[in-house]
This record gives sequence, C-alpha cells and structure tokens, in this order.
Amino acid sequence: MEKVSPLISVIIPVYKVELYLKQCVESILIQTYSNIEIILVDDGSPDSCPQICDEYARKDYRIKVIHKSNGGLSDARNVGLNGAVGQYVVFVDSDDYIDYNMYEELFDVIKCHDVDIVYSNFQTEYLDGRIEGCGKNSGQIYIRSSLDVLRDMMWDKLNCSSCTKLFKRTVFSEYKFPENNIYEDRIAMHMWILQCKQVAWVDKVFYHYVERSS
Repeated sequence: MEKVSPLISVIIPVYKVELYLKQCVESILIQTYSNIEIILVDDGSPDSCPQICDEYARKDYRIKVIHKSNGGLSDARNVGLNGAVGQYVVFVDSDDYIDYNMYEELFDVIKCHDVDIVYSNFQTEYLDGRIEGCGKNSGQIYIRSSLDVLRDMMWDKLNCSSCTKLFKRTVFSEYKFPENNIYEDRIAMHMWILQCKQVAWVDKVFYHYVERSS
C-alpha cells in the first residue's frame, strides 16, 4: 500500500490583488507535491478577489475559502493557521508566485534532516522587468544552528519573510503573528527560530516576490 505524504497547509491572505491572485493560486495548484490544502483568507477585500476565491474553491477540492472582515495581514494569517489541518505550513502573499517544485524540494529537506524549519532564496521582480536575487543559488543544502540564523537575521543578511519557508506545524503552538504591527514577519520569526535547534537552508530560488508600485 502506497504511503500518503503528510499534508501541507498553504495559507494565502487575500486583499486587493485581483490582477495577481490567479497567477499566485495557479503556481500552487501545479506543485509537484500534491497533498496540500490551500486556504484563501479573504480579508474583506473590496474588489473581485472574494469571487475569484470562491470560483477556485468550486474547481479544486483542495481549496477552502475563509471570508472575514478586514483585520490586516497578521490577523488573516492567524485565521488561516487556526483553520489549517496540515502537519506542515507554508505562507504565500497573494500577489507573488512560486516555482512548481518548491514544496516537494523543501519537504524532502525537512524530512531527511529532521529540522523544524527549512528556508530558501527568493528574487524580487519589478514591473519594469528588473530582477534582483539573493544568494549564490548553488542548490546546496546547509544545516545551520538557530543562533547562526538568528544572527544573520539581526544583521539583515537573511530575509525574515515567512513566505520563503516551510514550517512544522508545532512551531506555531505558542506564538503566532503579532497583530497591529508592521514588519510582523521579523517579530515572529525570531521567536520561531529560537524554538529550533537547527534550521535547514536550500541555496536556491523558489519564491518570486512581485514589487508593485502600490
């Protein structure tokens, strides 16, 4: 009997991104790691995003939609966490997109090395076509101590975004995203990293951050 892969919960807060939402969702639907649940958290978006979310939920059983009044990014992510049932969790901003093999490759690392968090590189893509990357993108896997990762984060040598990372669900048992704060990722990530003895890094770009004028 074939063993079923653990479920990964993909949490996507949605607010005023009707021009980008479909690209984001489609990049997740084609993942080579297929045992996922996609939680679209409509954060009271005033455009057509709520309808787009509902349309996707009708097309694919893996998608569920949570409609709520606007509470901000941290609130939407926490609502998604509360509704997630996966053993692993990832976050995606609804105006970004990811490579088709991101979750499979990150999961293989977290499984093989028994770490609580694995992170990868990202690149920033501007509407004028410019692309800025980070890391050497060697494809190498590095096992790092939590203190080394924390030091790099404090010196801005490592991005604090939650979107470039795959987490074990247990990481969020005591601490979630702080609400009514800017740079909420930076605040929360330090706490989560401190819970880990080791963290894995895949020196490869999987995440595409779209820089918009708004």
